[in-house]
Amino acid sequence: MARFCSLTLLALAALPAVLASGGHDDMYSFIQLESSPEVPHTVHAVEPPQLGTLPTGGPQAGAFRGTNTATNSLDHKPVTVVGANKTTAVKSHGAAKEQNLMVRQIFMLCVTMYGFIGLLWLVYWSKTKGTAAARTTQLAQAPTTANEQASPFYVGLLCASWASMSVGMHVMNKSLVSYLEAPALISAIQMIIAVVAMAFSAGSKFKDLPRSQLKSWMFVPLLFAGMLCSSFYAYAYISLSLLTVVRNLTPLVALPIETLVMPPERRPAVNASIILSIFIMLAGAIIYGDGILPTLSLIGLAFAFLNLSLAVTDRVLQRRLLTTECKDLPSDVCTVINNALGLIPTMLLAMGTHQFEELSSPTHKASWQDPQVWTLLILSGFIGIGICFLGFVCQRAISATSFFVLQNVSKVAVVSAGVFFFGDPIRSAAATGGLFLSLGGSFLYGGLQMRAGQAKPSGEAG
Repeated sequence: MARFCSLTLLALAALPAVLASGGHDDMYSFIQLESSPEVPHTVHAVEPPQLGTLPTGGPQAGAFRGTNTATNSLDHKPVTVVGANKTTAVKSHGAAKEQNLMVRQIFMLCVTMYGFIGLLWLVYWSKTKGTAAARTTQLAQAPTTANEQASPFYVGLLCASWASMSVGMHVMNKSLVSYLEAPALISAIQMIIAVVAMAFSAGSKFKDLPRSQLKSWMFVPLLFAGMLCSSFYAYAYISLSLLTVVRNLTPLVALPIETLVMPPERRPAVNASIILSIFIMLAGAIIYGDGILPTLSLIGLAFAFLNLSLAVTDRVLQRRLLTTECKDLPSDVCTVINNALGLIPTMLLAMGTHQFEELSSPTHKASWQDPQVWTLLILSGFIGIGICFLGFVCQRAISATSFFVLQNVSKVAVVSAGVFFFGDPIRSAAATGGLFLSLGGSFLYGGLQMRAGQAKPSGEAG
């Protein structure tokens, strides 16, 4: 499985670069939006917009919001494609050039990053003559023995692979939804990729599974679809930095829910230090929000908190089901069910918001025909699977402390990518201070929970 993942990454990174290199540069010129005096960075006066569409994204979708909350709604898009006057057409073309440049930059990042990591895996496997693949399988089944035999290079490469996928997933999803403006369709495509990829291992297991457990699982795909779609809508309206700050508030929602519904031995620890860390994250979020208030989208913030609530509910429900009512369901079967049945509400959402209809418009048609965009789409689907698989292997190859640090370093990398690629608004002292408080509180909370979890067995034993 690990070898398949790395070979897939290498192939996806190398082949589309050859296919996409010929002649596609003529579609748009590489001109930054800010460099053109004819294209203002903030748009207020526009023609009547189409309904059911998203705001146009520049380096980030918030660049076109300004302070007019009316243009933040899902039914308002600051670009008119039919019957637009000359001024609006110029703005639309400028936005298209900016988006195209952004996609190309991210495409080259993915080609370079995943191609290089794939090459490193091939070199490692060639030198170890196949024992690395066996070690990866062993880590998934007998981690203690394999961990003693794992080389530092292997562990480092494993961690680098997981971290690059974690950061790359955020960057690709943000760029795709900004460029294609079709959150539900992007979600559906990623679900289809997951179903096709996992069906090979899960298909033969369905016939032997208890029907009662399958029925108990049927509500989870609805939550899963809502979580995935809401994340894409959040990507469309807010920056990666703000989304990271909001997601750092997950313990604020998860802690009371898990304390209420989980059995005593599985409840998270609650003490004064942990509560303090949550308040630090909350204070950081408030200060950061105040620092970016002129560009803050209330609609995007609502989607981010909706996504947080759905993610917590989905996690707690799955944890409960997998340990009690659905304990015999394999992980790959659950993945196939979530994505296959989650396609139904996702496709209905795409139809209800006219995302299928907009595929025929000239602007969207050209975007969907871009081979680089399809490379990012397909790659994002496989990376979603890779994050899950490599996450399990990483946690068995390194200590819990090391994996916790790796997760938090990835958050910093996501924020850095948001600033570099999408121009996240971190220019004021309040925004910078709030971001540091949020990330610091997240480090503190995770460390305290991990320490409490390590101390719990010894306390019970004593």
